[in-house]
Amino acid sequence: MTRTTRNSSPKPLLAFLTFSTITILAGCSGAGYSGGTTQTPPPPTTTSIALQGSVHHGGRTIAGARVYLFGVNTTGYGSASVSLLNAASAGHSDSLGAYVLSDASGNFGLPGDWACPSTAQAYLYAAGGTNAASGLLAALGPCPDPSDTAAPPSFFVNEVTTVATAYGLAGFATDATHMAHSNTPLARTGAANAMLNVKNLVNPATGVALATTPEGNGTVPQAELNTLANMLAACGRTSGANSSECSTLFNAAVNANGVAASDTATAAINIAHAPANAVASLYGLAGVGPEFSPRLTNAPPDFTLALRFTDPGLPSNGNLTMSIDGAGSVWIPNESSTTITKLSSTGKVLSTTGGFVSSGLTTHPVAIAIDGSGNAWIPNNSTIPYVVELSNSGDILSPSAGYTASSFKDPVAVALDSNGAAWIANADGASLTKLASVGVPLSPPDGYTGGGLQRPVAIAIDGLGNIWTGNLGTDSVSKFSPSGAALSPATGFTGGGLDGPESIAIDSSNTVWVSNYMNGSVTKLSNAGTPASVNGFTGGGLVNPIGIAIDGAGTAWVANQFGTVTHLSATGAAISPAAGFIVSGPPLVVDAMALDGSGNVWLSGDSAVVELIGASAPVVTPLPYGIANNALGTRP
Repeated sequence: MTRTTRNSSPKPLLAFLTFSTITILAGCSGAGYSGGTTQTPPPPTTTSIALQGSVHHGGRTIAGARVYLFGVNTTGYGSASVSLLNAASAGHSDSLGAYVLSDASGNFGLPGDWACPSTAQAYLYAAGGTNAASGLLAALGPCPDPSDTAAPPSFFVNEVTTVATAYGLAGFATDATHMAHSNTPLARTGAANAMLNVKNLVNPATGVALATTPEGNGTVPQAELNTLANMLAACGRTSGANSSECSTLFNAAVNANGVAASDTATAAINIAHAPANAVASLYGLAGVGPEFSPRLTNAPPDFTLALRFTDPGLPSNGNLTMSIDGAGSVWIPNESSTTITKLSSTGKVLSTTGGFVSSGLTTHPVAIAIDGSGNAWIPNNSTIPYVVELSNSGDILSPSAGYTASSFKDPVAVALDSNGAAWIANADGASLTKLASVGVPLSPPDGYTGGGLQRPVAIAIDGLGNIWTGNLGTDSVSKFSPSGAALSPATGFTGGGLDGPESIAIDSSNTVWVSNYMNGSVTKLSNAGTPASVNGFTGGGLVNPIGIAIDGAGTAWVANQFGTVTHLSATGAAISPAAGFIVSGPPLVVDAMALDGSGNVWLSGDSAVVELIGASAPVVTPLPYGIANNALGTRP
């Protein structure tokens, strides 16, 4: 096999509410609820309408749908969504919360006396009506202010908004009525960014799938999105769950425990969680009197949704890593153009035209890491190698000549520890350099050596502060203490299938995961360096794996060089299909991968960045924050 070598040159969201009863609220305000008794309220009388819309399913308006306004819960993942409507004003309630009914034309209006803090993320759920198995979603985002005197916002709730919301919020959703997070600052950011991503897929006012993102630099998989919507529409046109269309949909769209969906919204969420399940059966539904076009004309290999972003500043090749900061922004080094590109969580270009450029970025910026303050550290190769530090806004923080050290020899990888120190792997020097947070070298003049270091090209830091490297020269992994002492044997840790160790990731148990480019496997090592298997994990589409990362559920995501993605369980079992998840669109040669706090998988290469929407579990970013808070491989 020929290997392409590296270039040498605020406050909680109504968390105190219970979900088993509906409370009539007295004196509602943004500060919380007070008083109240449990009962079934009379129909609304004088409360003004603050949000309106219409419900459509199966090509028809839906009368009698129960329309709920839910907030994403903040008491922990898996919790029930929070009902935000005032039950007395809404006029109806059940075990899920207060709701209004859509009229004979499918229209509804929500009374404007709900209460939720500014950090709340809200969505609509429309259930039942003409079809008892109907469930539809629409993402609102930040909780609407009912005191706004402008015309009430209007939402078109249909199958397309349902699919977009299901995928965008998949990282926070168990089913249609259980969307939640832990209420940490990073979790709130992740949920807010997920809501924004929904609007990259669909126009919420019209229910039409977009062809390009609102910023104009992203291509939306419109045909695939419409095909998924057509599957839900096939069920929506029937009389209920016992129809052949609904039965086929629900039995194909099972959750992680094998339980079939019971409504179309939960079916969409289950498909987002397991996009390779029952593809043929699901696709068969999409051609039965399709409502939405353009649509796919052949069954796809899987139902992952891939947004593709382009920009003149994006790399054409050679970016060996990409990194995500605490705001969910994506940072990409561009070796060919000697610049750095920064994208927002929704793909908006935040860097200057062509990328951030400075006198400190002149040759081969191939790696990047973000510290706990949101600053970027970038090794550069030139006649005299150096490291550049950029602020979160792209201003240069390092000296004009960058941070230098005598041990720099082909610096190709960087990781940051919990104290803000930067560790750089020197491929040609067979050494590690440690820089203080102010850029001063802390390692010896020749760097830290030994422990099997031989052409180290990957580096990661575990929750104990130990430094791990992947060594191409010896097909081994080295381990060093925070003080630079070699903790691995003179030949490094070997075995377990190590062969061309290209990248390294650490999970919440401080277990080490390594992608092996040469033999298409993943090696898992205990923190003591013991392999978990003889030949490494294979399957799930592993071919020339480039990057690896651990998501918030402790599962491994692997980017394969030629445009596929592999997903492995915490025990190494393949979750993705035999060919991996196939990145739709033009062929993509992948250089790097990263996961974000909203549950998206990011890939870069070939002058493009691809985002797999809602594919993974949200993860703590940036990595130094996860190290400092013992949160590597966990949800934020």
